[in-house]
Amino acid sequence: MNYLVDTHALLWMMFEHKKLSQNAKEILSDKSLHKFISITSLWKSL
Repeated sequence: MNYLVDTHALLWMMFEHKKLSQNAKEILSDKSLHKFISITSLWKSL
């Protein structure tokens, strides 16, 4: 399955793990799933 990772989820994954739900943590840590990050997410974080 493919996932487009939201900007907030990306930042929380990197800096504030406690803000992520258990389901989000499982999806983001599962190496068998395809996860994508929009270039807009990188632009928004600057």
